[in-house]
Amino acid sequence: MTEETIEQKLARFETVIGLQMQEIDRLRAENDALRAGGGAHTALRSIYNDPQASETNKVRAAAAAIGYEQPKIGSVLPSLGNVSRTERWRVYEIWSQRRQYIIEHRAIPPAGWDNHLQRDNYVEPPESEGMPPVDVIDTPQGFKVLSNLLPKPGSQRKLGNSGIDSSSSND
Repeated sequence: MTEETIEQKLARFETVIGLQMQEIDRLRAENDALRAGGGAHTALRSIYNDPQASETNKVRAAAAAIGYEQPKIGSVLPSLGNVSRTERWRVYEIWSQRRQYIIEHRAIPPAGWDNHLQRDNYVEPPESEGMPPVDVIDTPQGFKVLSNLLPKPGSQRKLGNSGIDSSSSND
């Protein structure tokens, strides 16, 4: 094997340095584009969409970005949006009375059991009642309780830090 001359080594090193400088320039341009692009999520998206990125980097970027692109299953509750007080009470009463019927009769309520709760017939509780104790929505899959402010059966709900039992009455 012949040894490289100093001129050959210098030429090889100059080639390597030139290639390194090209890569540094490319990375600087990519870095500038990522910084100008609008944040970490944009940077991650550009990496996993980059056809020149390694599969490992694409997978890592996609894994890091997914939590910002799609909510976790079950973490998004339906919103009550602009549902009126009347409608909130009406749906709550349908849910509550249906639940009570099933508990008492161990059967599904018959057709028409809730006629008095239909929109045209419903009479809303007085303002002094406030809002329903539980926010419920009626979905195609059934009722969903969004907030449960009622105490669990057999438990006593305490008010604040005072330890006062909300089931006791001062009448």
